[in-house]
Amino acid sequence: MEVTLADGRRVVLNAVDVAYYLSDAFAKASAPDGIAGQLGRYTDDTQNLLAFTGAGGWADLPGRYLNAKWFGAKGDGATDDTVALQAAINRAATLKLNLYIPAGWYKFTRLWLIYDATNNPGYPSTDQGRQVIFGDDGRMARAAFTSGLKYGTVLESTHSVGPAINLEATSAIRGIVLRDLALIASNTTWAVSATQISQRAGLVRVGVEQQGSGGGVIWRDSNHTIFDDVWLHGAGKDVSGIGFHVAHPSVSGGVHRIPSLGSSAFNIGLQIGEDTTGAASSFNAVDVGPMEVIDCNTGIIVQGGARGVKLDSPHVETCATRGIWVRGGAQQTTIITPFLNNSTATVADIQLGDSAASGTSREWRRCLILSPTITNVNSRGIYREFANASTLGLTILNPSLAAAAAGIGTGIDLGSGIPRGVAIINPSYTNLGTNRAGDNPEFLVEDGVVTCAQGLIVGTGTSTGTQVTAYYSATAALAFGTIAANTVGVLTMTVTGAAIGDTVEVVPDGTPGTGLVWSGRVSAANTVEVRVGNVTTGGVVTTDRTWRASVFAH
Repeated sequence: MEVTLADGRRVVLNAVDVAYYLSDAFAKASAPDGIAGQLGRYTDDTQNLLAFTGAGGWADLPGRYLNAKWFGAKGDGATDDTVALQAAINRAATLKLNLYIPAGWYKFTRLWLIYDATNNPGYPSTDQGRQVIFGDDGRMARAAFTSGLKYGTVLESTHSVGPAINLEATSAIRGIVLRDLALIASNTTWAVSATQISQRAGLVRVGVEQQGSGGGVIWRDSNHTIFDDVWLHGAGKDVSGIGFHVAHPSVSGGVHRIPSLGSSAFNIGLQIGEDTTGAASSFNAVDVGPMEVIDCNTGIIVQGGARGVKLDSPHVETCATRGIWVRGGAQQTTIITPFLNNSTATVADIQLGDSAASGTSREWRRCLILSPTITNVNSRGIYREFANASTLGLTILNPSLAAAAAGIGTGIDLGSGIPRGVAIINPSYTNLGTNRAGDNPEFLVEDGVVTCAQGLIVGTGTSTGTQVTAYYSATAALAFGTIAANTVGVLTMTVTGAAIGDTVEVVPDGTPGTGLVWSGRVSAANTVEVRVGNVTTGGVVTTDRTWRASVFAH
């Protein structure tokens, strides 16, 4: 069927387009040949969709998107809108258009945003993706969870298993974005489950509530994604699973940006990485901006395969077991200015590593913690649970740790193991039962004192230098009396820790006499011999002095 526009352009209605209608208001309008409310397309090169205006003509469809209500979706909080929403999703994908879901409360069972031969054969089987599905005011939609009022666009899944929204592709799909929506699920799997959805894909201004035992959002085997202003709420830390999970179980990838995220009332608020890791499941560059995690068992986990994760200003409160946990398989994790307030955390506010039973495959490497503020320490503020020969590179800079009352908890517990590359710089402790426990760090700056427990390398340029493994020092008052010409006076002093072969330097607190030279050596364990020689031709009456012996072990 053809209609001619006032400007002379022709509109051809094909069989597929005729099957779909605009809103009721448009459908009631009169149109030539009884085609009121049906979609049309230009036959010229623009290929724009048309909507009947109800005033005897056709107009360009604004914004290059379809409206879910044109397909019969009601959004009244009672009608099952599954068929209408799925039809709108599929048709928009076929026409390479975005889909607008107006404000309302839409009930549905499950929705597929991918092709599935059994469950969603109406979606394009090839050339999928590059689509935005958006609603009205995501921030207002999220308010519906706490107020019970139907603000914005709310999608409520009634399926008990899920996932509510299925994006589980078997091959890479680009550019699918959910925006300005609130999603409610009550199932045992996920509210949103995505696999291989990449390249400018993600969630923007989306709220997710999981009322069942399942999780919020899982995004697997993808790259170049963004999740901005995403809020997730579970049914309780002992009920719902993981709030948000970035996972790579099969395919390497990376570059995930999470500028703003909130997660509460899940077992785990945010998990980055897998429980196990291998060459095929590593991924890089996960950048998490300011986020808030509240009322979980463990707030944030970084683990298997995750490399180059940056947590910028995470705020973690009232978590029952751990605040942040950097587990085996994580590498190059940076935690910047975290704030943690977990007064009942039974393990630690920040934990590094798993138990020794996990083995060497659970090693973590290179973790930098910058200016953490940890209040109300209950068990441990920062805890290094497991270390082996490969768990090197931990730097904790300017940590501030405090307990709610005097004598509670441990500030920093380095546990036992090889403290390779462990540095603690300028810590501050308040009210703690123990400030620092476990093995000594390799490098410690505390109260203006620098300690190198495993030794200091002294050298210049490309020189490897000489390793100083220990330094000992002591003073003693020594009286050599008269030393005859060309002879040596010998006395000893105690320097605990000194061993034969160590380097010794001895210095008096003033001149003991004219024409004298002196040196020192370790003559026995914990004993330094001070030797003063008279190089003149006559005897020298010495002055009693206090001598300091400095001993360097190598």
